[in-house]
Amino acid sequence: ISTTAGILFFYSQFKNKKNPLRNIRLLKDELTLGSAKEGTDTIIDSPVISRFHAKITKEGTDYYLQDLNSTNGTSVNGKLLGYRDKVKLNPNDEIMFANESYRFV
Repeated sequence: ISTTAGILFFYSQFKNKKNPLRNIRLLKDELTLGSAKEGTDTIIDSPVISRFHAKITKEGTDYYLQDLNSTNGTSVNGKLLGYRDKVKLNPNDEIMFANESYRFV
C-alpha cells in the first residue's frame, strides 16, 4: 500500500461522524466512482448516485476530481462542478457526491 495514497473519509449525514466501512482509499492513478456494479472502481450504493458519477485522477502527488455528468451533481467545498470540470483536491476538502459527504485527507 502506497503511503502517498489519499483517503476519502465518509461522513454520515445522520450521525455526522466517520463510518470506516464507507471510506474510500485512493490506491490507483484513476478511480471511477458510481452506483454501477460493473465498470466502476468504487461503488457508492445510494439511489441518488449516478451509475458513473465521478472520477478521481492522480497526477504526480496531486489528486483531481471530475464530475461525469451525474444527475445529482458533485461539489467540492460547496461549489458544484460542471461536467468534466477538473478540480484539484486539497487536504480537508469536503466532497459531496449528490448527498453523500466525504472529506479528502
